[in-house]
Amino acid sequence: MLVSSLIGLGRIFDQDSAHNLDRLLAMTGRNLETLGLDALRQRKEAFITPEQAADYVKEKHEITAADVRQLRKEVDAWRRIYAPVYGEIRHHLAHNKGARQDLDALLAKTNIEEMKKMFAFLHALHEALRELHRRHRARLAELFREGLAVAAAEGRGMVLARRSQDDDHSARRQAAWWGRNGHSWPQD
Repeated sequence: MLVSSLIGLGRIFDQDSAHNLDRLLAMTGRNLETLGLDALRQRKEAFITPEQAADYVKEKHEITAADVRQLRKEVDAWRRIYAPVYGEIRHHLAHNKGARQDLDALLAKTNIEEMKKMFAFLHALHEALRELHRRHRARLAELFREGLAVAAAEGRGMVLARRSQDDDHSARRQAAWWGRNGHSWPQD
């Protein structure tokens, strides 16, 4: 599991990986209109009336290039933590190079609390982007900080999803739409 985690972190943070966060944030920056309020309104119209959808987006936040730049800064800060310690271990494991003593010396530099915070950061980033796409509930940076605060308060590297009143209200509206149209509510 340790090897898989470190290989996964490499894919996320290494600049030459096809799956890194820089590419994700670049796609986000290039597709701001997909995350815009008009796109959100159109997605909501699949579940509620156009008038309700228009009312829904009035209070929502429009993502900006500045939001994406701020997230890039956060990613860069974590990359500077990842690269000298965890990146070296990942490269050692991925390329099967060096002796066991070399690996032991690299592993001695790790810090479990630091890894928990790194995973909390990644989870908070995921949740912030997901929330932005789904509901534009708040500014991206606020969602991100909220996720990190929950992780810190729980003392764990994982952020548990919290359902807000907005989530409950949205779920009730969607369930009503499904019922009005003769469908059963989809199960997760």
